[in-house]
Amino acid sequence: MPPERFRLLADDAPTEYRFSTRRNAHYFCRTCVVRPFGVGNDVPDGQRIYGMSLGYLEDVTPEELDAAPITYVDGAHDRWDHAPAITRYL
Repeated sequence: MPPERFRLLADDAPTEYRFSTRRNAHYFCRTCVVRPFGVGNDVPDGQRIYGMSLGYLEDVTPEELDAAPITYVDGAHDRWDHAPAITRYL
C-alpha cells in the first residue's frame, strides 16, 4: 500500500513518542499501550515509510498477508540497504 493511501480509523488519536534522535514517530494506543504503527521520516532514500502491525489491518485475508512483499533491513547496524544475516525469527 502506498503511504498516501494510509488511513487511521480510530475513535481516539494515538499517542506519539519519539526515541533518542526524535527522527521517527512511534504511535501507541492511549488505552492499552499497543504500538499499531510508526512513521519513518529519516530513511536513506528520503522517502517516508510506514510500519504497521498487520493484526490491525481490516478485511485482509491470510492469503493476502502471505502474498505481501517483505523487505528486511538491518536497522540495528544502520545498514538500511542490506538484510540482516538471519531473518528467520523476524
